[in-house]
Amino acid sequence: MFSPSRSCRDRNSVPKSSGVPTPPGVRRLSRRALALVSVTLCAACVGYDADPLVPNDELRALLSRGQSSLPGNPSTTLADSGGWFPVTPDIEFGDGLTLQEANALALFHAPVLVAERTRQRVAAAQLLQAGLLPNPELFVGPRVSTEDSGWILPGSLMFGVPLGGELSAEEDAARAKLDSAAWRVMQTELTVLGAVRMKFLLVHALREERAQLETLSAEAQRIVEWVEQLASAGEVDVLTLQLARMEREDVATSVQRRDAQLGRATTELLGMIGLHPSASVEMITTSALFAEGELPPADTNSVLKHPRLRAQALKYVETDGLLRLAIARQYPEIGIGPGLEKDRGDLSIGLGLSIPIPFFDLHKGEIEEALVGRQEAREQYQETLLDLATEEAIARRQRDVALEHLRVHRDGPLTHATEAEQALADRLGSGFANVLEVLSALRAVSRVRVREIELRREVAEATLRAAVAGGVVFTEDPSSEMEEEK
Repeated sequence: MFSPSRSCRDRNSVPKSSGVPTPPGVRRLSRRALALVSVTLCAACVGYDADPLVPNDELRALLSRGQSSLPGNPSTTLADSGGWFPVTPDIEFGDGLTLQEANALALFHAPVLVAERTRQRVAAAQLLQAGLLPNPELFVGPRVSTEDSGWILPGSLMFGVPLGGELSAEEDAARAKLDSAAWRVMQTELTVLGAVRMKFLLVHALREERAQLETLSAEAQRIVEWVEQLASAGEVDVLTLQLARMEREDVATSVQRRDAQLGRATTELLGMIGLHPSASVEMITTSALFAEGELPPADTNSVLKHPRLRAQALKYVETDGLLRLAIARQYPEIGIGPGLEKDRGDLSIGLGLSIPIPFFDLHKGEIEEALVGRQEAREQYQETLLDLATEEAIARRQRDVALEHLRVHRDGPLTHATEAEQALADRLGSGFANVLEVLSALRAVSRVRVREIELRREVAEATLRAAVAGGVVFTEDPSSEMEEEK
């Protein structure tokens, strides 16, 4: 850095005394210089705003989510994507939560989504800093001269002059990081809304299974009462009575197990959409969730629209910018600026130049690390592409298998179960029924109907996984909407 010489006078003289007072002119000039420095440093400073964390307030805010409406319309590029993720901003907590309302709450309050949006804002703040010229360095400070007990006031202002394209590379890397963060937000939205739909499928399946078991429980209770009458008349033995009671208790246990599974699934769903577990809201599910929607044929190009793949592609752009930045840093950064020196009324002005000498640090390690990072980003893109293709292929295969099982189940066991129910009703009506046959028939019919529910759920889940992994949920290219938002 430029630093003017102390004085042009005779420097061989020895000071006669020390501790002399500062001349008034130098003091005034020093105060002005310090004031100038203070104003320069603080002109663009941001003031501190205290925002303490109060645990009780945070808890009250969390509990109020299940009692108040949303602060606005949820913003997402996944809304109305062919009906896969419906969203409504109008929420009525009193009559339960539909899938549309749960999706809207998740877009506002889902913890993973809130965290990802925070990371996006961090990337936006980093872009504000990227590509700026380095701040100039100002030096002002009086020095005591050993000659004539005087004071010297030197000063210099040094500006960095990057010559290797460092600023543009830094800005490009930061912009790619921000764009990648936007796609990761969309990917998180896709993950959250997909998980919410999956949980609604589970809740609806458990409710239907419980309804089947409730019917079986009522039948088992009726059988026990019938067998108790037969036992009182001496027409059946104690073994038959105990078997009937065991069947009734076993069915009651199955109902309790479904209740526990429903409670857990509902609690998990509340946490998924950002509500406290104590929120008294009921999930409204319909059989339309199990509708066997059409799934277009696999298209190898549709997966390229997937947000996870787009984010990974921009990650590669970011690493390429970091490589350019590392290469640019191998060139010396020149500093240039004016300097002045006031020595007992004599003012001298000059121009300084500084340049680092790349003798030890040649940035070879940083460049090599950036090269490896870019290659790693390419490999991660290829891995993501392969993962999505594999996920889609597996989900489509599972869907085809589940559809075939469901077809066979409906044509075979479900038809036989319907006929068996009718035959069982006829036999019970005629009064010629074997208790053990009745118990076995009731259990078999219940298993068949519960199995149909499980298969319908498997088909719906596999269809959703295939649609998400293959990019089918995007009726249009989401990149166009994201460009419009920018």
